[in-house]
Amino acid sequence: MKNPVFARAKIYRIALDAMLLAIFVVLSLVPSELSWASLAALLCAFLVGPVDALVVVLCGSFVEQMTYGLSFASVIWMLPWLVFGLVAGLGAYLVRRNPKPWKMIPVIVLSELLLNVANTLALLYFGYAVIDFQAGPLVVIGAFLARHLANKDRFNINRDKNINVVTPEFDHT
Repeated sequence: MKNPVFARAKIYRIALDAMLLAIFVVLSLVPSELSWASLAALLCAFLVGPVDALVVVLCGSFVEQMTYGLSFASVIWMLPWLVFGLVAGLGAYLVRRNPKPWKMIPVIVLSELLLNVANTLALLYFGYAVIDFQAGPLVVIGAFLARHLANKDRFNINRDKNINVVTPEFDHT
């Protein structure tokens, strides 16, 4: 028969994961310039462990993506949180034996930095995908911008030069 204390500890761990997951989802859906959801993930990494942090981050980002609709893009937007969960969890595991604030700060900074880098890479991926699929409006904006920058009132290298913009022809049939 299993030890009841060990079984109770597992139940407490699952309950703590569920509470931190709920906090993660609520904080990720709050409209703000900053993402506060990482606080719940960091708490989970430092309090419970790396596996639980990864589970909370992946489940939380999945629930967040369900609000936008599931597609291939959902997987791309979940990858930065996967990187965050891995780095925060492994860093918290390494710091766990001697948890001092000056040892936790580099883990927090590195995981947040990698989250922002991964988000930027996802934005760049989708930025190029948007340019490929919606080139028509961008060509028009580029044509008007080029003519505006070549205005004689502005100081630039193209002043007094005629700028010919070659635009692709689209078959709109």
